Amino acid sequence: MQRGSGRDAVVRLPWHVEVAHRPLPVAAEHPSDAVVTPVLPDGSSPWPISVDLGLLLGRLVAEHDRRSVLEFGAGRSSLVVATAMAAQGGGALTSLEQDVTWCAELWTQVEAVGSDVDAELAPVTPRLGWSPIGLHHRYEVHDLLTRRGPFDLVVVDAPQYWFGRGGALPTVRPHLTDGALVVLDDAARKGERWALYRWLRTYPRLELLAYDASFGGRGVALLRWNGPVDAAHRFSLLGVVSTVTDRLYSVLRRALVRVGVLSQPD
Repeated sequence: MQRGSGRDAVVRLPWHVEVAHRPLPVAAEHPSDAVVTPVLPDGSSPWPISVDLGLLLGRLVAEHDRRSVLEFGAGRSSLVVATAMAAQGGGALTSLEQDVTWCAELWTQVEAVGSDVDAELAPVTPRLGWSPIGLHHRYEVHDLLTRRGPFDLVVVDAPQYWFGRGGALPTVRPHLTDGALVVLDDAARKGERWALYRWLRTYPRLELLAYDASFGGRGVALLRWNGPVDAAHRFSLLGVVSTVTDRLYSVLRRALVRVGVLSQPD
């Protein structure tokens, strides 16, 4: 829920936690836009990232000199990030994807960007697990992230639907650099707002830089990790309990979708 307008607006996350609505304007041209514009989505499909998010990722790579990027969810964003890094002299891109077949054609383009970009596509399966934020689905990729990290930019655009995205931060937190940026796509949706709430309540070192509920028509949150990866976390009773009820709700909703009572899985 959003109250007010512009920079004075306030967005209410679950349990009445309020954050300032800080827009991320991308209308004004930026030097990096010319680099990534040729590989932005054309709008013919609802699945790729929004054009606004593509521009934002290109700007983050260029302005903040991001050289080690981790993606939860591969696809058009992979090509945008790889193209932006190549223009900056190269880097490493690690992409975690549940269904590598759907993005196979795009990944061929990623690999063709150039040898300066070390790109690796890793097939993954969400599994139920436990972390300081509570119960959630996560990818078992510790060894991979240890080998490929640490990461200075993380893009969270998966898992999809009932799996939830809350497990992304606990998964990557041990592999973040001091000052790493985290981009949460679709941040206006209920599930993503819950994820954001739990992250902020659990990790004191996590700073919310911007939250724009209307960005790209889907919303986005930009966060920064400050300090060592082994920094202490807080226990949030409401956050943990809500993860259990959330998983139960997801199981029920998924069953209703399967039998045709509901048409939308998310």
